[in-house]
Amino acid sequence: MQKRRQKLEDSLRWHQLNFDADGEEQWIKEHRPAATSTDYGKNLNDAQNLQAKQKVHQLALSSISSLSLVKVQIWQFL
Repeated sequence: MQKRRQKLEDSLRWHQLNFDADGEEQWIKEHRPAATSTDYGKNLNDAQNLQAKQKVHQLALSSISSLSLVKVQIWQFL
């Protein structure tokens, strides 16, 4: 019974990791166009707005990257 429980817990962790990775992949797909855009604005206001959006994307990407690294390290530990 204990062996089955352990296998189920391992399976749950594996599926959770895959679910999280799929969510992060989707986030990347959604934000890639903005990150690779060559639009730099047509005036000062556009440029400032694009710069603000870039900062938000960089912060989000940084937090996602850190969280992903922690998840991978936890998975390797288990």
